Amino acid sequence: MKRISFFFILVILSISFAQALDIEPNRWVDFTGKLGNSDIQLSIYRFSDGTIKGNYCYKKFEKKIPLTGKI
Repeated sequence: MKRISFFFILVILSISFAQALDIEPNRWVDFTGKLGNSDIQLSIYRFSDGTIKGNYCYKKFEKKIPLTGKI
């Protein structure tokens, strides 16, 4: 269930960030926030071809969850 919720949140965030932010190619962008009571961090790198790679983690556990996609 957590994975489905996490995926849903990422889809919503991806749509929001794609419309609200112009992430420059070939550089890292970091986002921090809270999910419930947990501090989280999202780090993404956008390549010039639109590919995005990065990771997501709960700061408490610091286990990075890899993410990939294309915009």
